[in-house]
Amino acid sequence: MTELTSRARLHCRIGYSLFGIAIGVSVFVIWLTVFDNGKETYATVTYGGLSGVLAAWNLILHIMHYQDLWRTWLKGLRLFVGGGLLFLGITGISFVTFLVLAIYLNQSDLVRSYYITAIWCALSAKWSFLLFWHSRSYRNEFADLTALLEF
Repeated sequence: MTELTSRARLHCRIGYSLFGIAIGVSVFVIWLTVFDNGKETYATVTYGGLSGVLAAWNLILHIMHYQDLWRTWLKGLRLFVGGGLLFLGITGISFVTFLVLAIYLNQSDLVRSYYITAIWCALSAKWSFLLFWHSRSYRNEFADLTALLEF
C-alpha cells in the first residue's frame, strides 16, 4: 500500500531542493573563480554544477507534484525515472574513478584534489537517487489512475 505524499513533506522536499540548488551554484561559482584552474578544479566545478542541476530537476519534480500536473503527463515521470538512473550510473562510476585517481596520485592537498571531486560526485549521485526514488514513488501514486485510463 502506497502512502500519499502530504503537503508538509512536499514543502520540506521543495525547501531541500532549493538549498541544494544554492549549494551547487555556489560551489560552481566559488571553485571557478577563487581557486586556480587545474584539472582537479574543473572536475570539481563540473560535478558541483551537476549537483545543482540535479537539485533543480528534483525541485521541478516536486513542484509539478505539488501542483498536481503529473495526472496530465504521466509518461513524463518515465523521463524523470530514466534520467535519475542514468545520472546515478554516471556519477557512481565517476565517484569510484576520482577516488581511485586521488589514491593513486597520492594527493594530499584536500582543496585541489580529486577527493573533493569524489565528494561532489557522491552528492550528485545522491540527487540522482532522490530524483529516481521520488519520481518512482509519484508514479506509483498514480498507478491506479493509469489503470483507469487504459480502459
